[in-house]
Amino acid sequence: MEDSIKNAKKVFSWIAFCIFITGVISLAVSIIMSKCDLKYANFVSNKPLLILMIILPSYLISFPVGMLLMLKFPAEKREKLPSNIPLVIKALLACIPVMYLGNIIGVLVNSLSGVSNTNPVQELVNMLGSYVGIFLVAVICAPIFEELLFRKFIIDRVRRFGEVPAVFFSALAFGLFHMNFAQFFYAFMLGLIFGYVYVRSGKIHYTMILHATINFLGSVVPTFIIKKANINEIQQFTQEELASPEFLQKYSSQFAIIGLYALVILALIITGIVIICLNAKKLQFAPTTEELPKGQRLSTAFINIGFILLFILCLAMIFIEPIMSALSYIVGYLSYICYERLRFS
Repeated sequence: MEDSIKNAKKVFSWIAFCIFITGVISLAVSIIMSKCDLKYANFVSNKPLLILMIILPSYLISFPVGMLLMLKFPAEKREKLPSNIPLVIKALLACIPVMYLGNIIGVLVNSLSGVSNTNPVQELVNMLGSYVGIFLVAVICAPIFEELLFRKFIIDRVRRFGEVPAVFFSALAFGLFHMNFAQFFYAFMLGLIFGYVYVRSGKIHYTMILHATINFLGSVVPTFIIKKANINEIQQFTQEELASPEFLQKYSSQFAIIGLYALVILALIITGIVIICLNAKKLQFAPTTEELPKGQRLSTAFINIGFILLFILCLAMIFIEPIMSALSYIVGYLSYICYERLRFS
């Protein structure tokens, strides 16, 4: 048993280390490509195209490197499972309330921790502007690369130690990899659903479809609604102007669009909550060949060098802004004290 636990810890540590390396390379590539923004800004007039030139290499370089490193340990061979479309539909509906709940938690934690409350996804949407750019990054590239790495490559290598720790490990790594509180909570919670769908179906295209649909609903659709309803224009009006009959008459169609969208989202949230309540006790996890004892799962999966490095990297990126602000304040304060002492000496 001890040898089995040591082997499991070794695998979990290496997988986490691979995610750590993927994150480091992703950050390095993003920094290098952002420098190219200044170099090629005069040659590339299309701003969304320029931003895509910065973002896409991060996926095309760092993720394949992480996957290649994971090949050190073989993937588990599983028997082919039958199609399970009802599982995908239930999972998709369950994802809707989970996404909004995670988003709310992220905003609250950001506010309490003093971390910037900006959402990188929203910033990306604002920068890209173009539906084609948003669709390419959020609905095609992210689901394909992230599901391959965090579900296919991770779960296939750690599932033999238990489906529960495999799903939890992949979801936590997925959440941490986003490196910000705004996305961590809903990415982690969605990762649990995606992971469960993958272990029960064995089909990575199921989770890619789920991921792409959620990203579509969370980025493309809101962008369309904002533009169609002229929300940015409406936000410029004062409270008095908003309450005037002329304003309500002029923007009645826009309010109808917003109201219809809100009703659809509310209906999906309620349906998702019902699905979760009805199916929570029906979750099934199959026994595996090298199942870890319940008391050893957390320590084996997370108390190891690889995961500690990943955790430190992600924590540093989450708090880098408030840390830099605090250091700037401290340096400024010490400089002021030194200046005052020299002035009066």
